[in-house]
Amino acid sequence: MTLVEKLDLLNLPEGEREKVIQKFFASLANVSDNELTERLEFLHDKNVDINKAKDVKVLCIPKDELMKKFSILDEIKESDIYRDDPSVLTLNVIDIYKRIKYCIANNIEYKWEDSKND
Repeated sequence: MTLVEKLDLLNLPEGEREKVIQKFFASLANVSDNELTERLEFLHDKNVDINKAKDVKVLCIPKDELMKKFSILDEIKESDIYRDDPSVLTLNVIDIYKRIKYCIANNIEYKWEDSKND
């Protein structure tokens, strides 16, 4: 599968496609066809859509690691963070888990906000 064919699997808006080509094409190049398909299917099953250029980095994460990240946040029913912003999958899930648990334990309201720009 060519890089353009891999990019076509993502169904990104044109502006985001251009960003992927400019910034994140190497991420797609480093993922085999089978790995890409497997990871996209897993993310689809979890209702996570890759619809921004910065989200393409998530496709470099092995499926078993993606599964662990979802499992950890599913434990505290906070895996929606990944649905809201797939790029969070590139962050350390243990740190996220600890922060959320701290907020819960101390009755602190929290809201995940995407502080990174593409």
